[in-house]
Amino acid sequence: MLSQKEKLNNNMGQVIPFPGTKLTADQRKLNAIEETDNLIIDVALDISLGVFNRLDSANIPSVENQYIQRDLLLIHEAIKSTISRIYGRKHSLQDYAMEHINPLNADITFQMEDEFFDDE
Repeated sequence: MLSQKEKLNNNMGQVIPFPGTKLTADQRKLNAIEETDNLIIDVALDISLGVFNRLDSANIPSVENQYIQRDLLLIHEAIKSTISRIYGRKHSLQDYAMEHINPLNADITFQMEDEFFDDE
């Protein structure tokens, strides 16, 4: 006869399935897409709010002006665009960046392969 501890140990290794319906492959794919979309938004919001807080702590004047608010929204959308590109997703700013942003004129430089500048 097994002791109570042995019975407990024997039952611990058994997996109890979670009740519910099984998802189809299409449903799993849609869930993955939605999770990635949510991740992109969450990370972009976190980074954007960090930038906005940094501007605030640097004693930059108030952002009550609607034009400044549009600039801040552009920062947020640019961050979303970047994260979207990382995940192979399209964002409306990606085409704009490719057409209008010249890496050679930027204040920031990246140590990249030559192909970075091939679009020139």
